[in-house]
Amino acid sequence: MDITTRPAQSEDREWLIELRASTMNVHLHASGIQVSNTEHEARVDQDFDQICIVSLNGNRVGMIKTIRTEQLWRLVQIQVQLSHQGLGIGTRLVTELLREADDAGIALELNVLKVNPAQRLYQRLGFVTAADQGAALTLRYTPGSVSSR
Repeated sequence: MDITTRPAQSEDREWLIELRASTMNVHLHASGIQVSNTEHEARVDQDFDQICIVSLNGNRVGMIKTIRTEQLWRLVQIQVQLSHQGLGIGTRLVTELLREADDAGIALELNVLKVNPAQRLYQRLGFVTAADQGAALTLRYTPGSVSSR
């Protein structure tokens, strides 16, 4: 699998909005959260310069948005097209991010809806629950907590 990333460009914006809606609406609705297209747009636009487009064999299949500070990194969004889920793309992206966090010695946090099956992936990779936000959990990875990477 040839998985590559590149910075998002303005011409990716509409595709990113569609990707977010197609991957998140089912989980949001299952959590009792109704989100408009305007809200999806706002989520994509926030920290747009931190988005990387994920490609498989040269075709866009997902995105990852990470905010990195000296104290804490946040995995803000990660989405993979439904047709490409289950192929290990998300695992590979998150595992690489965890390697970088280990190397930097910086903790990594993310929020995940409780109904989102991705929660199991994060826990399998070493994230633990840091806070319960009602419909979502804040998960935290501490550098070095999983040495098998």
